[in-house]
Amino acid sequence: MSTTVKPRPVEKHFGIGNWTEGSTALRLVVTVRVKVGDEAGDLAARNFETVDHEPVEPGTFGLSFTHEVYNRRLNRDRGMQSCGAGIPAEYVDAITTFDEGWDREQLAELQRIGERWHLNDMRAACSHMGGTVPVGATIAFPTPSGLATEFTVASYAPSTGRWVDEAGEPREHRDLPDVTCECCGHTKKAGSYVAFYDAVDHYGINSGRTCSVTGYRYGSAWLVEPVPADVWEYLERIGLFA
Repeated sequence: MSTTVKPRPVEKHFGIGNWTEGSTALRLVVTVRVKVGDEAGDLAARNFETVDHEPVEPGTFGLSFTHEVYNRRLNRDRGMQSCGAGIPAEYVDAITTFDEGWDREQLAELQRIGERWHLNDMRAACSHMGGTVPVGATIAFPTPSGLATEFTVASYAPSTGRWVDEAGEPREHRDLPDVTCECCGHTKKAGSYVAFYDAVDHYGINSGRTCSVTGYRYGSAWLVEPVPADVWEYLERIGLFA
C-alpha cells in the first residue's frame, strides 16, 4: 500500500486525559517514538532484515509506544505513579476528562496500534514460525506467590495478549501479580499486554525453533515487521509528524 506519509525520527508526548482515584488526581501521557536518540536512522542503512528475511526498504523505521501516569498536582518527576510500554486498558477505561482531540474511541485505537506495532523492529520470530508463542507450548503462568500450575496453549491472540488453555479458560494480563517498574519504582498490577507477554519466558519457550524456509534460529537477530501505510497515516492524523 502506497502512502504520501514520509516517516522520520521523532518523539512526541501526547497528553490524553485525567481522572481521580480517591483523593489523587491522575493524568495519562502517551509517548510515541519513531527511532530517536541513539537508535535514530533508517533501518535499511543498518542492514536489518524483515520478518520475511528480505532486506528492509529505504524509509523503514521502528516504532515504540510508552505511557506515563502521574499525579497532576505534583511535577512530573515527583508525581510519577506508573510508566511502561503500551497503554494499559485500565487507563482507557478510567479517564473521565479527555484533552482536546481525544476521546475513548480514539484512545482505544491508539492502544490497539500500540499493542500491535510496539517495537516492530525487534521481532525475534520470523513470519514462517507462526507467532512467538506456538499453540501447544506449555507455560507456567505467574501468580503473586510464584508460578502457577503449567497449562498448554490452545490458542493465542497477540492483539489482546490472551492465551487460552485446553479447557477453554483465558489466561489474561489482569491475572498477573504486582510488578515494580524499573524506571519509577512504582509497584502496581502488571496490567499491560507487554508486561503480560514478558511475564513468561517466551525466549525459553521458543528456544531452538528454526525457520523451515531459511534455517533462521529464533532470537538470533532482531527482525523488522514493516509498519503498514494506514498506521503511518493514522499517526500523521493525530499529529505525530506535525
